[in-house]
Amino acid sequence: MAGWFAAFSAAMLLQTAPGTVTKEDFRTQSPSATNRQLRDQLWGIFENTDQRRSKPARRPLDDIWLTTQPYPTPFPGLCRKDSVVLRFAPVDSMPDKPDARTPVRAYGIDSSRSYAFLRAPVNRYVAGASHPEDVWHDDCTRLASNDDKWFSAPDLQTAVDGYRAGRLAASALAAGKVRIGSCDRAKDSSGATCEAVVAYFAQGRPASIERCDAPAGVQCFRLWGIDSTETRITIADTRYSAPNKGGPPDDTILSIDIAYFIVFGDTIID
Repeated sequence: MAGWFAAFSAAMLLQTAPGTVTKEDFRTQSPSATNRQLRDQLWGIFENTDQRRSKPARRPLDDIWLTTQPYPTPFPGLCRKDSVVLRFAPVDSMPDKPDARTPVRAYGIDSSRSYAFLRAPVNRYVAGASHPEDVWHDDCTRLASNDDKWFSAPDLQTAVDGYRAGRLAASALAAGKVRIGSCDRAKDSSGATCEAVVAYFAQGRPASIERCDAPAGVQCFRLWGIDSTETRITIADTRYSAPNKGGPPDDTILSIDIAYFIVFGDTIID
């Protein structure tokens, strides 16, 4: 019975998959036909979501997360997925007692992107890299959306260079080539040492990567990792400084600083 149900579900997914489209179709067919096809194409890139819960809902629907299937990026070995938050609001602007049965309608979206490396980057990101493989038959398509390899970053270059900086910093620290500048262990709620926080990035498991301000010839990245730790890493970058001016060599980790943040949270009633 279970096998029959799985086969039936797979068949239904194939039947509901969006068909192909062409630019010629859009330029010649009616707007209603184009809009219908575009809705199918857009919905078809998102993974199926199951909104069922064991406990009954109490609040009105205000948002739903939709995530695309993983796909390859122009950088070899790097996968990407996109998330969209669909925002809802009650149709009645002043509902008397809003609850889970309150009628709502979608009004807006927010989007974000996440990255995951199938293999660690050796080189820095170079703009204009060609697409490595067929988007429909790449290894990224087999990467689970809940895999712990995923991390957030604002763009492809930050994802590659920041991820690589974290691994280089861990290696430099282990080899005694750099010391941790600042790190307040007293605020650490995870029990991890400052060295363990940096070693965490040797496994390639940041939660998010951002850029920070840095002088010419230096790149700065903020990597979020264990609990609420922010690791700030500065790395020499000879792309922006001439080697004959006595600057540090390329790929040299200049500094590592760790900050701890206390995060307060309240239970959100569903």
